[in-house]
Amino acid sequence: RIKVPRDSFSHNVHRLTPLSEQMLHNLSLHLCHTSIEVRLICLLAAQCGLRIEEASGLTLVALNQAVQRAGSRTHFELTIGPHNGVPTKYNKTRTIEITEPLLNELNRFSISERRMNRLNKLNTQIERYNNSLLQNNNTRFTSLNLNKENLELLTSAIQYEPLFISQQGHPYHPQ
Repeated sequence: RIKVPRDSFSHNVHRLTPLSEQMLHNLSLHLCHTSIEVRLICLLAAQCGLRIEEASGLTLVALNQAVQRAGSRTHFELTIGPHNGVPTKYNKTRTIEITEPLLNELNRFSISERRMNRLNKLNTQIERYNNSLLQNNNTRFTSLNLNKENLELLTSAIQYEPLFISQQGHPYHPQ
């Protein structure tokens, strides 16, 4: 399941150094006091090995493409990449393993009232952006208070609905 890095000359296995049990315990204690979005992003990183950009950029399209792993009742495979709007390193496609409880929690979050309120704000921003395009408004960046990076996130959100949305209605971005 996990590819273990090997030295190309000696073929010795390099040890992976995941979080120790004490580190995981400390993390879980801290996550009890954070927002649901931060908690879910950290769980995706810790349990599934997602990079922060991948976890925060997870989309509903990707989430809905989860397939039960052959021979397992509790694990699913999730393919992420440009084809479903999840930013990956070098825009490559990756297949990750996700547990059923985490997948269920993500699905519950995706239909939560908290997320729906934020989605409404995002849809309002998308509508304002589309209206500025229709009016051929050359000042659309400043009138919508969008820099180039936020504009790219917004245009991506038009095609792929993000799972994590900020209070202001912007797709989450780790920076």
